[in-house]
Amino acid sequence: MSCFWDSLIKTIRNDDLNNYFDNQNTRIIPHNLVTILKNVNNKTSNILWNNTELTEKMLEENMEAINEYDVNQVQNGYYCSSCDPFLLLLADYLNINIEHNYDGNKMIYSQKKNSRYIIKISSDRGHCWC
Repeated sequence: MSCFWDSLIKTIRNDDLNNYFDNQNTRIIPHNLVTILKNVNNKTSNILWNNTELTEKMLEENMEAINEYDVNQVQNGYYCSSCDPFLLLLADYLNINIEHNYDGNKMIYSQKKNSRYIIKISSDRGHCWC
């Protein structure tokens, strides 16, 4: 069950999948997406979460959570948090905004400066979709 990762792949523009995730005209799979995000992991200090800057401690903990994530668990589901490290990193890496609607509650991951585009995903307690 990789609905979280599949939703992200579906919402990322094709040119970004090619340029940022090196899929060389093959379909990118969740395992590859996560592996690349882990490889580019950094402090996402350019991103606001619901118009709020993250503390240095939060930035460090987010990096640690991504570093510790086991890519071999991708197919076992992913428990996306309300202020999710991978969504912060993806927004930073692609210079985009992300709107995550969790059971009617919007979490906005936004650039401090201009964003290239916005992706939207939705989730509930057991599933994620776009």
